[in-house]
Amino acid sequence: KQWYQRRVAITAGISLEVGVEDAKYDSMLLCLRLLSHLCSKDFLNFDMPDEYDDSTSKIVLIGLDKLVSHIDLDLLKFPKLSNEFFKLITFICEVYAEKVSNFPETGVDQILNMLQVGLNNYNEDITFYIFNAVSALSVYSTNNLIFRKKLGQIIKHTIKLISQQELSAELYDPAADMVFSFICKCREEYVSVVNEIVSEQSDPTVRECLRTALSALMPNTNTEVTRKDKSQFSKIFENFAINVYGVCR
Repeated sequence: KQWYQRRVAITAGISLEVGVEDAKYDSMLLCLRLLSHLCSKDFLNFDMPDEYDDSTSKIVLIGLDKLVSHIDLDLLKFPKLSNEFFKLITFICEVYAEKVSNFPETGVDQILNMLQVGLNNYNEDITFYIFNAVSALSVYSTNNLIFRKKLGQIIKHTIKLISQQELSAELYDPAADMVFSFICKCREEYVSVVNEIVSEQSDPTVRECLRTALSALMPNTNTEVTRKDKSQFSKIFENFAINVYGVCR
């Protein structure tokens, strides 16, 4: 009888724990969808006055800030939730990039940490979202040195993934757009990223080859991020991806 009672208690405890996790999952997913709906409604309604746009963006950004602090790695293991989460972050970064870049430091840290986590742990769709988010944020990060340095760590990690051939070739184009935007708007930080990557190589020949390849990606001048320039850079970047893997393997 005692064994049976313990068994029932353990089963009930597991059921309660599963129930709490399910409730948290459902709540987070609902919040994500509500914010996504609000973003889409605001984005598509061009006739609304500026005051409405400003108040909506505040609601969305505050909502994102609260969500980021409650969504953990265990929740992001659920494909549906992780997809909704990173899709929302990307949409917000693209539409409200300037406001996101001026977030309080703790909020910025949370968002960038989540982007880094997504780059490390999830699928190609999420990686695509992250590249688009960082590309948008790079354009509006010119007045925030700390923010630019943190974006540089994502650029550095992406280049490492390419050098180790751990990034699908299908993602080269969005990766190129991201790196190009970062180079154009955060040139000094890109030079720092190059120096960090090169300094981590023990072989002098590899160090020199990497420095040459990474430096060759920089335009001669700081340019605006245009569709034509991105297209040209994409071809250069694809050749870089092929060559840098040959150097580092």
